[in-house]
Amino acid sequence: MIQLQLTLGLPGRYDPRKRPYGHTLRALFLRWVKAYDPGLAAWLHADAPYALQAWRGRRQTLRCGVTIFHEAVGNDLLPVVTAKAGTGVTLGGMNYQVQEVGVRRVLEDPGKLLVLPAAIKFELEFRTPTYFRALNKKSDVRLPVPVTVATNLAHLWNQISHGKAEIDVEGLREWVEENVTESSFTLETRAWAAGGQRRVIGIVGRCRYIARPDPNWGKWLSILGAMAEYTNVGGGRTAGFGVVGFKLLEASS
Repeated sequence: MIQLQLTLGLPGRYDPRKRPYGHTLRALFLRWVKAYDPGLAAWLHADAPYALQAWRGRRQTLRCGVTIFHEAVGNDLLPVVTAKAGTGVTLGGMNYQVQEVGVRRVLEDPGKLLVLPAAIKFELEFRTPTYFRALNKKSDVRLPVPVTVATNLAHLWNQISHGKAEIDVEGLREWVEENVTESSFTLETRAWAAGGQRRVIGIVGRCRYIARPDPNWGKWLSILGAMAEYTNVGGGRTAGFGVVGFKLLEASS
């Protein structure tokens, strides 16, 4: 995967205490790409093979990372990186300056994560509002229950691993339902703007989990947690929802 690291100069009249929401950063990113390749921007918007993370910048700047899940797409974006650094993007009547662009290759070979130890205890820190889309249900799921988190990430893993080491998602689901539980959590709900008048509610905070020792499935818990730090988890990845930190607290020997 390729991660583009952008430093944006905020408009002069922009209140630096009021950082743009993820949907604004997504719009800026797609408009920036569109100036170089409209077809690529349209494809990114439709297929959403990326995750966005906003980071702190200095005063009138904002840094964000865009992790592209597919290597070929990332390579298509590299000309944008070289051609468009230093250009401006206008959105909502305000001009944002793309001051710096960096490129970092992350998880180039997902199979290398297979050396991670099998997790017994681990923690997920939900740094931005996180929610999960539920099939055949009117409302989203806002509790990070183990099976929901694990299967969400497993499906994504199978998309980006290119067949090198696929997960048996149903097998994982069955094992997690019987063998992984929350041990403690400090969570709260938070609403984020998602464009227009729409607001999306998700959970933020920390949740610790404990799993029955298993050399196979426990290893997959470690792998998926490590991956999630780049891919986000749940819905709204392209708008900066579901940014997580993973901490392995205890592993089997």
